Amino acid sequence: MIVKKFTVKDKAYEIQLTYDGYEFKVKAFSGKKPANGYSYNVTCSTADDLKVMAGQDAIKELIRIAMDDVVQKRYEGLVKAIKSSKI
Repeated sequence: MIVKKFTVKDKAYEIQLTYDGYEFKVKAFSGKKPANGYSYNVTCSTADDLKVMAGQDAIKELIRIAMDDVVQKRYEGLVKAIKSSKI
């Protein structure tokens, strides 16, 4: 399911949320392709525990992080750093 649509420099993105009965998965897409190499997940029980114990919504936070990573181009920066390293 698409949970958030946004645009960065005239390029359309969407954050998609899936649930497989065990965990929630969040991933950013541009068109039908992943926007970057990141994916984010949280188990249902962990999300529930976080909500009860700390009053935080894990899914909303993962969506925020996924969107921010696209806007800040963090994955592209990681790829660039790895390519330029001498490891």
